[in-house]
Amino acid sequence: MNRCVILGLSILLAGCASVETGPAKPSNTDIMQHRFISLSQLRTGLTRAEVVTLLGKEIVMGYALVDEAGDQYKPITVGNPYRVEVIEKNKKMYAVDYYLIGIKTADDTVSDDELVPLIFNNDRLIGIGWDFFNRFFAKK
Repeated sequence: MNRCVILGLSILLAGCASVETGPAKPSNTDIMQHRFISLSQLRTGLTRAEVVTLLGKEIVMGYALVDEAGDQYKPITVGNPYRVEVIEKNKKMYAVDYYLIGIKTADDTVSDDELVPLIFNNDRLIGIGWDFFNRFFAKK
């Protein structure tokens, strides 16, 4: 009788085993862990100076070894906004500050999907992100 119980439990427990099928696709949580700044505190109407105060002038992307002993590191920083341009629309000038918000692919280049455009008119934030940028500057 004990052998039947042990055999039954063995079969039951064997059915609970799991098999790893390979690495999982990164979730949004994994991607968010590579973000350098949060845009949640931004709102339209802020001045460029207020945006810089909230987001900072540079971000720390990592650390580089300074000495051979391995106990001294220096930060690797990148200035923000990462890129700035001026765009004319209907005889008005708009400043676009592109902030580096995170790294999606570690490939030594910064692509547009790692930047977020902040659009200013008369020194005031009027829009945030690629959806706004593409709608606002769409050719008609």
